[in-house]
Amino acid sequence: MKHIVFFLTAALLLNASCGSSDEGGKTDPPAAPVPVAPTTELGKADEAIENLQLKPGKLISINQVNAANCRRAVAAGMCIDIMASDKIVFASDMTDERLDGLFAECGEAIRSTKADFWGLHLPYQTYDISSTNENTRVTAVLKLKRLIELTIEHLRPQHFVIHPNTGTILTTGGDFAERTAQSRKSLAELQRHIESCNAQHGTKAILCVENCARSLAYDGDSLLDLLDAEGLEKVRVCLDTGHALIPLNGKYIDPVCNGDALDVLRRIGTRLGTLHIQQNPGALDPTDPKDKHLEPFSGGLIDWGEFYYELLKNNRYRGCFLYEVSFKQVYDGDGSTIESTKSNYTNLIYPAFVRTVAAKK
Repeated sequence: MKHIVFFLTAALLLNASCGSSDEGGKTDPPAAPVPVAPTTELGKADEAIENLQLKPGKLISINQVNAANCRRAVAAGMCIDIMASDKIVFASDMTDERLDGLFAECGEAIRSTKADFWGLHLPYQTYDISSTNENTRVTAVLKLKRLIELTIEHLRPQHFVIHPNTGTILTTGGDFAERTAQSRKSLAELQRHIESCNAQHGTKAILCVENCARSLAYDGDSLLDLLDAEGLEKVRVCLDTGHALIPLNGKYIDPVCNGDALDVLRRIGTRLGTLHIQQNPGALDPTDPKDKHLEPFSGGLIDWGEFYYELLKNNRYRGCFLYEVSFKQVYDGDGSTIESTKSNYTNLIYPAFVRTVAAKK
C-alpha cells in the first residue's frame, strides 16, 4: 500500500508516465535520445537503434528561403529542404543570370544563419524526363542539369528528388514501357551529371526518385523495377508516405492500418535515400481523391511508431525526417509552419517510436 501511495505521489509531482521501478520505488528515467546528424550514409547493420533520433526537417519553396525562415528552422532544430517550383525557376522572365542569383541568395541565407540544408526537389511539371519525343526529353534533361549545377555550386545539397515522369501514366497506356525506358535514360544522364558536379565541388549529392501516384514508379515494386537498369545502381528512392496510399490507377487503397507506406518502406530497404512525410486522411473517403499533404496525426492510416522503427532498423536510414506539408507563416490546420511540424514530430511521431520500442522488448 505504501508503494502505491508513493508511486501515485511521484507521478503527480513529476508528471512521469513511463519507466520502470525497482523494489525501492525508484523510477528509471527513459534513456536520452541520441541525435543523428542527417546523412545519406547507411547506419550499421548491427547498430542499436532504440535511442536514435533523426533530425526533422521541413520542405519549403525556393522563394521562401530567406534569413528569417532559416533562423526559424535553426531555432526549432529543423533542417531546410527546398522545392524548386516550376512557376519560379522556369518563369517566362527568368534569365540565366537571375536564376544564378536566386540560388546564390538561398545559399547565403543558409550559410549566414548556419541552417542545416538537406536537399532540393527538382521541378516536375514543365519538362517531362519520360517523354517519348526524344527532343522533348533531351530538353528536360538539359534544364534539370542546369539546376543541379547551381544547387551544388551554391547550396551543397545531400540529395536531389525527382519525379519519374510528368502527368498521369496508367498501366493500360500503350506507351508505358516506352516511357519507362525514356525515364531510365534520363535518370542515368542526370546521375552521371551529379557525379561530375560532385567531383568538381567535393560534394556527395545523390539522386532520389519519388514514388508518385499514377506514375511509372507508384509502389515498392515499380520503383525497384524502374531503377533496375544500367547506370542507375546508385540512384535511391524518396518515399512519400501520402503518395503510398494511392495506387497506380488513381483510387485510394482500402487501408486497414498502414496503407502501403510500410509496405513500400520494407520493399525498398536500403535503397531509401530521403523522405516526404505527410498524411492523406482523404484516403478514407474514396469520393475525395486529393493528395492533401497534411501533418501526420495520432491514429489515422499509418502506425508511425512502427514506421520509424522500420526506418532505423531495416532501412538503416540516417537522413532527415522530412515533412512535405504545405507552408504557411501561421499554422491554420491545413497549412503548416516550421514550428508546427517540429511540434508534430516531438509530441506525436517520436513518442510513438518510443512506445513501439518498448512494446518490442
